[in-house]
Amino acid sequence: MRANSGLGPITVLLALAVSLGSAPVRAEGVGISEYVLQIGPLAVPLLTTDTSGITYHPGRNTLFAISNRIEKIVELNLDGSLVRSIALEAGKFEDTEGIVYLGGDQFAFTEERLRNVVIATIAPTTTVVNYNSSRIIHLQNVPGTNNSGLEGIAYDDATDTFFALKENDGQALYHFPTPPGTRDVSISVPELFDTGPFNLDDLAGLHFHDASATLLILSDDSRAVVETTLNGTELSRLVLPAFIGQPEGITVDAAGKVYIVGELDEFYVFEKASHYQNWAAVQGFPAGQDAAIDDPDGNEVSNLLDYALGRAGGEPDPLLDMPIPSITSDKLQLTFTRPKSALGVCYLVQASDNFSTWSDEGVSLLKLSETATEETWRGDVLISQATKRALRLRVTLP
Repeated sequence: MRANSGLGPITVLLALAVSLGSAPVRAEGVGISEYVLQIGPLAVPLLTTDTSGITYHPGRNTLFAISNRIEKIVELNLDGSLVRSIALEAGKFEDTEGIVYLGGDQFAFTEERLRNVVIATIAPTTTVVNYNSSRIIHLQNVPGTNNSGLEGIAYDDATDTFFALKENDGQALYHFPTPPGTRDVSISVPELFDTGPFNLDDLAGLHFHDASATLLILSDDSRAVVETTLNGTELSRLVLPAFIGQPEGITVDAAGKVYIVGELDEFYVFEKASHYQNWAAVQGFPAGQDAAIDDPDGNEVSNLLDYALGRAGGEPDPLLDMPIPSITSDKLQLTFTRPKSALGVCYLVQASDNFSTWSDEGVSLLKLSETATEETWRGDVLISQATKRALRLRVTLP
């Protein structure tokens, strides 16, 4: 565009320069529905069958997995590689399922058929967990004696509260404080809430998320993870890939990664996808052409710019929904629409007088209007005495 404002010839290239990055908006909690599979399946070292539980140790930044058939607990690095193996005293423990880190060197795991919660010490030098040195908490009111008893277990350190799942044949989610004393004890425990509204075919794994005080409930038969408040309100749900075999254990590390293990000796890692990734996943891009910088339709508009401006991925018209330039007697202006759905994007306005050095200095922004789904903004920069001035739009991901 060329314009004559009384200051001589001025070449005008208009775009936007400002940071409008915003945090993802979601229900309070983990946001499990936003997670995607990143790693797996990997084999769990030494647990060749029936891997049934996993927990995260923040002090060591490692994972501990347990089997319900092999009398063993393994400590793993976050990539699933083996750190060490800890034996369970032979012939003493029965049908061990969920496991949870309690703090210090203390762990708890369940004995499904016996309806027991076992509290044991696993120090950095422990090689064998001795039955007589462990504390047994028997949940006497959990019904039945078959293989449908206690599965997942979780723990809230702030309130000293255990949460435990009954798998099926009367699904239940129990909660109880650590009983006083150090001796074995038999107690009755109440249900936290009715899990029926979740419509899960079984309850297999459990994790308490400290930062949000929510629970992640893993279902093997339904291939799903439900995130719920402590009063039973479902916040989000993740449907697991169909190829994951018998998922039974779940935990979350300090970085927010979710780890799931299955009875077919499988180890998986899930990470929260960016909002761009979620958008790209449903655009139908050709294989290998879904990255932010890709331009699968060859119209010189990147996937990220399509996303940031609310365009459909692969939109062939390079000018559709692009910012609209204008000029006044003393300013270059650019009016653009930012869709509220384009979360996690930074919109950068940079000005230049030489087309090689760019800066956002002197660029101002004004929000012109807002609806439930979008915002309209205008960027201004003074023309001053420059013979040429350009503004460019940059959109970036954090």
